[in-house]
Amino acid sequence: MKRSRGFTLIELLVVIAIIALLIGILLPALGSARRSARRSVCISNLKQYGILMISYGSDFDDLIAAYSWAPGNYRSQYDDLNGETNKDIAPMYQSTDIIRRRSGRDDFPRLRDRYPHRRYSHLVLLDYRDEPMPDAIAACPEDRVLLQWQSDPVGTYDRGEYPQRPDGSESWQRMWPYSSTYQIIPFGWAQDQKRKIGNQTFTTIQQAPGGHNLYLPGTLPLGGRKLTEVSFPSQKVAWFEFHDRHSSSQGFFHAHEEAKASQLFFDGSVRVLATSDSNPGFRPNQPRINLPTEYTYNPDLSFETPALPNSDGVDRVIGHYKWTRGGLKGIDYGGSEINTGQPREDP
Repeated sequence: MKRSRGFTLIELLVVIAIIALLIGILLPALGSARRSARRSVCISNLKQYGILMISYGSDFDDLIAAYSWAPGNYRSQYDDLNGETNKDIAPMYQSTDIIRRRSGRDDFPRLRDRYPHRRYSHLVLLDYRDEPMPDAIAACPEDRVLLQWQSDPVGTYDRGEYPQRPDGSESWQRMWPYSSTYQIIPFGWAQDQKRKIGNQTFTTIQQAPGGHNLYLPGTLPLGGRKLTEVSFPSQKVAWFEFHDRHSSSQGFFHAHEEAKASQLFFDGSVRVLATSDSNPGFRPNQPRINLPTEYTYNPDLSFETPALPNSDGVDRVIGHYKWTRGGLKGIDYGGSEINTGQPREDP
């Protein structure tokens, strides 16, 4: 009777080596497939934003979704939000009203000390979507911190896990789980550039040069922009990932030349394009000079992508599609920004 022959030690080592080699080959491919799948979800989120943006415009006289409450023109089901006489605080109450209704948190504190337009304009779109909040489409699957906040809005605040501000604003800190990976361009809710009316010049919103999260308010009113004001809808970015978390393990701030953020255009299409391929943009309150908006990217929040290597933690960046020359009338990709008819002169 013959005995079955077992593996020799050498044969076993060869098999193990082959398995290790296959794992080494397959793991990067699997990782790449997972990253591609997460990018696909991110693109799908923005496509849904695009459907909502166009549908909202169809229902509301071509308006771009933005905060619209002003003293005397609104009525909330919450008594403490009614009767506001300050035009700047009324939109803050509108954001509070949306969060309370959509989250079921009737005791959510009133926002009174931050403009909600930059980081929270998406709340108007999601309110129109008529779904509970936090809403899944607000977060890219690579935005793991936001996903964690969404999973437990109350608990993460109680544990002190939200970003803190020196002034200790409770309402602002509690709003973090209702924030979004994606932001609308400033011209979706602010005027394209300064304007002279009679003998007086009125300014629009502009980037604070010392901080990527800060804007300087202008004197022109906010809101009221229309989709019909967009001259080149297939070439003008509407919404974009504030941080590109797909292109590298560390990620890039959207204004980094290396970034390739997912971008929703005003025609409803979503594309992944390099920031470096977009036009440089302009300064909305100095529209005639041949210079883009310049500002500092200084990541001071725990969930933000890092500054570039060897930059001492601070990067100088330019506006690109966030501060398009000509605003809604401008071009970001596929054409020269001088086609907008905006004059350019040396400073």
